[in-house]
Amino acid sequence: GNLYMLQYLNFDNNQLTGTIPESLGNMIQLMELHLNTNQLTGSLPVSLVSLTQLEVINLGYNGITGTVSDALSHLTQLLELQLYSNKLVGTIPDSLGSLWQLLFFDFSSNHIHGTIPATLGNMTLLQDFS
Repeated sequence: GNLYMLQYLNFDNNQLTGTIPESLGNMIQLMELHLNTNQLTGSLPVSLVSLTQLEVINLGYNGITGTVSDALSHLTQLLELQLYSNKLVGTIPDSLGSLWQLLFFDFSSNHIHGTIPATLGNMTLLQDFS
């Protein structure tokens, strides 16, 4: 909630449960969010789009549900978007193609369907696409 100046949050490989709190959106200086390998559930908080300084999101190996929001395309500083091994459904939004700086994009081991958007071709710096 009140950690406005926090830049790096890493709670990887723990046994955290419950949902990712909306109050995370108050950490407006956050550059890296690492919550992979926990037992987190629920959907991605809408407040993530407030974190415009984010360069890394790693939420892999959890039980996160719902769809991938178009709003993630507002996080234009992202270098890594890793949402692998969750329970996400739906399609990959075309708008994510605007994240041209992405180096790592991993949505593997979810329930994503449909085609890969042509707009992802804009990610010319991409090194890992899973």
